Amino acid sequence: MAAENGQSFMAPYLLPAIALENCPQQRNQINVEVIRNGSYPITRYLSVIVREDGTRSQEAGEAYIQLLITQEIQQLIQQAGFVSIN
Repeated sequence: MAAENGQSFMAPYLLPAIALENCPQQRNQINVEVIRNGSYPITRYLSVIVREDGTRSQEAGEAYIQLLITQEIQQLIQQAGFVSIN
């Protein structure tokens, strides 16, 4: 697929796609590679901002980040249909 500026973009799902009448019992599989390498242009990076002031807010923010990068949470992210960071 080509964009107006001449760039080629890839589908966000692996082919062959699941027929519409089979959804939602079957789901298309995300093409993780094109999302990670930038070939699929509609992506969002999520950021977590943590205070660096030595307060409990900083400790809570750092604990939240550690929770987000656990294997369990990354699996839940994938199950929800998103691309994990691992």
